[in-house]
Amino acid sequence: MAAGRVDPISAINPTKTDWIIKVRVVRIWLMPASPSTSSYHGIKMVLCDSEIL
Repeated sequence: MAAGRVDPISAINPTKTDWIIKVRVVRIWLMPASPSTSSYHGIKMVLCDSEIL
């Protein structure tokens, strides 16, 4: 890992598989597998990096 190198969220694209990001989680919530079960299918997050300010 390169020291001090951080990629902004806006630079993320499918041409590369490894990214170094520094973010703050603004909002996080669990996605239920179905409304009738208590199991979860995934997590959704809203992320914020230093470029947003």
